[in-house]
Amino acid sequence: MKTEAGKRGGPGGMKCVDCDWQGSCDELEDEKCPQCGGEVKQVGKGTPPVESLVDAILEGEDVRDVLEAGKFAGWIAFYNNKKFEIKKSEANDLYGAKLLAITHFKVPKSKQGLLAIEPAYDE
Repeated sequence: MKTEAGKRGGPGGMKCVDCDWQGSCDELEDEKCPQCGGEVKQVGKGTPPVESLVDAILEGEDVRDVLEAGKFAGWIAFYNNKKFEIKKSEANDLYGAKLLAITHFKVPKSKQGLLAIEPAYDE
């Protein structure tokens, strides 16, 4: 499993079909390439964009279906420069993953704010 934190924003998020320009969604002009005005597409295996999750919620779809389409595999917990992988079969939701990570790392209540959990995806 690996996280997709570096895939959002920044270079590599969007790519022009015509001129090979790469950049983030923020740099687009009317959803077209800022250099040549050509069509752009998303590159990389990033997490689903927030817009697709919002659209799924507004249309009454289950957000879990949207996440599963991106090969969602579970969660990765980080605490004290250590990493712990939690499979989606081990925890039903983010809160369950957090409780497993707290138990695994033996995090005191005063330090639980330092625990970070991110979605993980199959490679």
